[in-house]
Amino acid sequence: MIILLITNPITMSFYFSKKNAQNFVKESYQKMYNIASLKNFSKHLLKKSFILDLGCGGGQDSLIFAQQGHTVTGIDITSEVIRLAKKKVNHPKVTFKKSSFEKFSTSKKFDGIWCAKVFHFIPLEDQNAFIKKVYKILKPGGVFYLTSKTTDKRIDYELNDGEYGTTRKRLTRKTFESILRKNGFQIMYFKYWNKKVGMEIIAKKNIV
Repeated sequence: MIILLITNPITMSFYFSKKNAQNFVKESYQKMYNIASLKNFSKHLLKKSFILDLGCGGGQDSLIFAQQGHTVTGIDITSEVIRLAKKKVNHPKVTFKKSSFEKFSTSKKFDGIWCAKVFHFIPLEDQNAFIKKVYKILKPGGVFYLTSKTTDKRIDYELNDGEYGTTRKRLTRKTFESILRKNGFQIMYFKYWNKKVGMEIIAKKNIV
């Protein structure tokens, strides 16, 4: 079984300074935001999976998957973050590489994809291509975890986050679910985060 783990976008300008990268990775390991979701996602996976962590950040999620017995390849768009991931994660089942999802190329088909806190960076006009690429490299019946910021309006929109000079989008639940369904996924699980600031989905690629 193979899993693809995603935590950075397909196309965006998103670069940390060395200090910001260090702070980001340090906080990621201290707070381990994704523990509950990782456990939930893992219930849908077979043992000894192969995982591609695309946009792996500091590698904290990759390490957990490896500790569960999976083999992980992590990629991220930011050089300094990848350097820190390599430094922090010394595990024989984990390797890291600098790459964007847009430029990532593989002949493999994966059994699972983990995409945490990334999709809201994907522009509205690019999100369909993002999901199509996920579908393409996922095996039939494979599992996909995806999160997004929710909208405080009744329509989807984008805004500059003012922190890293990036644009973040906000989606309605209807859009979030429909973009997966129209691209060949079955929704298995949906949950809003606290006060509906975000939402997460576990979906399965339909077997044709």
